[in-house]
Amino acid sequence: MKIASIYDFQAFPPKGGNHVHALQLMRRFMAEGHDVVTWGDDTVPGATSYPRTAAGAAALLAEVDVLYVRIDANRLGADTELVRLLKSARRPMVWEINAPANESLAYSWLGGDRDGGSGWFGQAVDRLRRRLHAWRQMPGIRAEERLRRELAQRASAATCVSSSLARYATEGLGIRRAVVLPNGADHLADTPTGPVAELPAAFAGCLTVLYAGSPMYPWQGLDVLEQTIALCEAAGDPIRFVLLMNQQAPRAITARNTVTYVKVPHEMVSGYVRAVDVGVSIYPAYPWSPWGFHNSPMKMFDYMACGKTVIGSDVGQLRELIVPGTNGLLFDNTPEDLRRRLLEVADGQYDLAAIGRVARAQVESTYNWQHIARQTLDVLQDAVHRTSTP
Repeated sequence: MKIASIYDFQAFPPKGGNHVHALQLMRRFMAEGHDVVTWGDDTVPGATSYPRTAAGAAALLAEVDVLYVRIDANRLGADTELVRLLKSARRPMVWEINAPANESLAYSWLGGDRDGGSGWFGQAVDRLRRRLHAWRQMPGIRAEERLRRELAQRASAATCVSSSLARYATEGLGIRRAVVLPNGADHLADTPTGPVAELPAAFAGCLTVLYAGSPMYPWQGLDVLEQTIALCEAAGDPIRFVLLMNQQAPRAITARNTVTYVKVPHEMVSGYVRAVDVGVSIYPAYPWSPWGFHNSPMKMFDYMACGKTVIGSDVGQLRELIVPGTNGLLFDNTPEDLRRRLLEVADGQYDLAAIGRVARAQVESTYNWQHIARQTLDVLQDAVHRTSTP
């Protein structure tokens, strides 16, 4: 097949999870003998690129067998060239759905410096500001969802990184077939053995905890982590935190029990995973959304690939995939409960090596990009077959 991979960023070198997802799949598509065509991204080694213009779209559509279109929190309606391409496409089309349009409401309910102060009055002011922030976004979200439903009529199927997004695809967008394909890890590069990053000497003899994330996304649990760090520091707990950030946080974390590394190259991240005892994956429940927590945290699979125990929030896909005490641990999303779980681990209540082995085996069998790419190819080939069959 000749596959058009449609997204709106430069995938190589990867700078975030969306880049990793796109790049890993395209590499695997090509490794399986298929041709990959991109639109407006000439960075992907081995792929053919067309300019992100009307002429480039026409040339792309004349050449490819199937379109694989990434749908995330970005507004389709803001990209007129993309809307024209999707409306004019006379090719089988599969949507890769990573977020509903309402993901932007996370900035209303989770993010932003809108604290009105302490006490009941300050809390009331904060709630009002958050409601107003969300209310201003709703017209745009509704318009975007209408456009998505219109364009989704042309999609043969959807691949979705979580079961929540599969419900969104079928119930919210009207796509008849939705296949759940959680994110994964590069199980050949990210392994339990390999280079190990050097941590501060003062961390020796303590439980070391890795947090990897971006301070720009309020749903990545940095607020819960900061409070947990403060609780552990105040109590003198034998727990140390290693933070990997893709950019500086608005407020630097200066606690003595914490070290922060900024903009670590992607290929070096696994060295830090190997260097720690456990990794945390912290997310809220998304109560403002009918689809609930819809993400598929890539960091969870990176930890698992290196044979590390994941301590994850008891929400969404983390709840679905983590069996407590078998392939990871869960906590109830409060700083107090996260500290309690970490103290249990530090006291030796769990066999981290056994949990890590189970997690690694699951990545080798299922949660790896090679397996995900082959499942994706099955969906794409089915879409081509259905279109070509009278």
